[in-house]
Amino acid sequence: MRLVGYRFVLVLSVAAFFAAIMASCHVWAQTGSELGAVDSIGGVTDIIVGRNIRGPYSLSWTNFSSDNVSVVINGRSLKKGADYNIDIEKGLITFNSVLINDAIVRVSYRTIPSKSKKATAGSSIPISLNLHDSGSGSLKMMGLYSQGDAKKPDSGKSVIGLGGDRKWQKGKLDSMLLISQGGENADTADMWERAAMKFGGDTSLGKIKVTGSYLHSGQAFSGGKEYGTDVGKDQLSFGAAFDASKNVKASASFRSSEDTVGKNKGVRSVINEQKVDYTPEQSTKFSLMHSTNQLTAADGKRDNIESSGLQLTSTRFKRVTLRSSMIQKFSDSTGAEQGFSAGVSAKPTDQMNLDINYATLENKAVGQQASTDVKVTAQPNKQLAVQAGYSGVDSTVLGATTKTSVAVQATPMPNLQIKGAVSDTSDAVNNKGYQRDLSLSSTPFETAKFTAVFSQKGVNDLDDVIKGAELQLTPSKRTKLMAGYKYTENGARVLTVHDYAAESKPWDFLRIVGNYRQRDLQASEIADLSSLSLELAPSKLFALTGQYLSNPETKEGVIQSFTSTSLGLKTRIGTVGLETAYNQKDQYTLDLLTDERSLGLVVPVFGHGKLTTGCKLGRSMGVSSVGSRTYQLGYSHSIGSDFSLALNSYYTQYLQEKMIQPDKTEVSTELSLGAKF
Repeated sequence: MRLVGYRFVLVLSVAAFFAAIMASCHVWAQTGSELGAVDSIGGVTDIIVGRNIRGPYSLSWTNFSSDNVSVVINGRSLKKGADYNIDIEKGLITFNSVLINDAIVRVSYRTIPSKSKKATAGSSIPISLNLHDSGSGSLKMMGLYSQGDAKKPDSGKSVIGLGGDRKWQKGKLDSMLLISQGGENADTADMWERAAMKFGGDTSLGKIKVTGSYLHSGQAFSGGKEYGTDVGKDQLSFGAAFDASKNVKASASFRSSEDTVGKNKGVRSVINEQKVDYTPEQSTKFSLMHSTNQLTAADGKRDNIESSGLQLTSTRFKRVTLRSSMIQKFSDSTGAEQGFSAGVSAKPTDQMNLDINYATLENKAVGQQASTDVKVTAQPNKQLAVQAGYSGVDSTVLGATTKTSVAVQATPMPNLQIKGAVSDTSDAVNNKGYQRDLSLSSTPFETAKFTAVFSQKGVNDLDDVIKGAELQLTPSKRTKLMAGYKYTENGARVLTVHDYAAESKPWDFLRIVGNYRQRDLQASEIADLSSLSLELAPSKLFALTGQYLSNPETKEGVIQSFTSTSLGLKTRIGTVGLETAYNQKDQYTLDLLTDERSLGLVVPVFGHGKLTTGCKLGRSMGVSSVGSRTYQLGYSHSIGSDFSLALNSYYTQYLQEKMIQPDKTEVSTELSLGAKF
């Protein structure tokens, strides 16, 4: 028997996600019963909490509809392009400005049957409790629970800690201390390697402002992305800025950084930088910079890099911005490097933008190189937008490359949009590349939407072609239908796909979703996809779910050869809750069959407490037979309407050919804290 031990998980259970200010407590929760849950007509609302970065932030679904995407922060609707950008294929959203800590954004969109997929990344739910807040400083408790993989419930991680600041007349001190549980290498790491701490402050001494900070992030700290501390990093920095006059400012800084984990383990950098800014007038700025970098590689080799540069920016002329820079660099390992760049951005009319850049570079890698970039954007009216671009690079070592592109977006009618793009490239060995894209989207009726696409790309005589069309019908608020066609030609491989999908909720207690994808691969056999799901809840005391899935695809389009069936039941007998489920998966190409059966009971005890118990039986049948038995016993207790505590213990046995393996038996205990509003 092996004792797995105790795991601490900070979990925020939610029924409605909003920001509440009550006394000095701020708790974030989610609207709906599940983060990223789909309603009866495919609607999804994700809640994003800021982390002092622009992004990208993950959404719950990928490949969703680009129509009617709504992004709202503090009741204000954001505009795509001007305020944010969204990658529908990857399920990512990035904001044009930093999303401050604890800022809450609501992102709403609609999924597309048979096309949209649940994102691999799981949900992340933070909590912040203000313990003290006054004009002289603040102290708060921070926490986070994040599900690393939506398909792996046990891959979650949790972070808990304290943060605060102390203010005085001419300065401020910030601090943060965090400890994580879960994540990579967490089981073998000590507390120092699972912790992150950050201290920083600034103060003013007359015209001089002094800043300093220290950061330690352990090798096994799992909250590096969420709290911006990175993982396996030690940093120390000091800086000073001096306002010599209204037009002259000078600054100096020292930064030391070392990586303690990963492929860059042992890499150390020590940077000294000086800078002088001269602003003869409000529209013109000169900057003179000098820096030295003592770099130590992972293998112990050292390199000294010295850089000097000059920058000029001017907006003296109306609608025109001028910029230029010169840089000179010397490295012990790569030698000397010189570079020059000049550019102009102009807006001759409200409907046109012009951006031109020219640069030269000289070093061992490229020899003598010159590059030119030109981009023109025009929008003569609300119905038409055009963008054209050219870029060329000529190197005495790498040769010459060019790229030209033109993109057009037209809306000749309110219910019709056309997009087209053309690009051509050539490289130093005279390879000719090209890409042609055309799409049409039309909504002839409120209940119908038609989309057609054509794409062709290739190099010289080799090309890939994609053609497709899709029709979506919404005959009623409770029913959606979809039919689609896609032709893909990749060299000698030709794949044709016909898609059919239907989703209906004829009554509040019944929801049915079905998908069928017919695949035809030229001169080869390929399996079709089919799926059917059912949700039946005729009363609050009874709910039945079922699903059948055959030959699904990954996000990369790889067909998975298996069929799966699942059935679940939730009911209540008096005050006792009963939940049971059965799942079966047949990986027919591997001659492997797995199934899992589970049963759980919830019994109210001691007023606000609940006793839970259950078992889960799993087995895998193929060349050999293996199985597992997991028994659970737990207790949860509600503290008022806001908080709850839960303690769960698990006992798991593993079997080989129906024989128990005593050396693999596991015992584990889990303690969780929940907040619900």
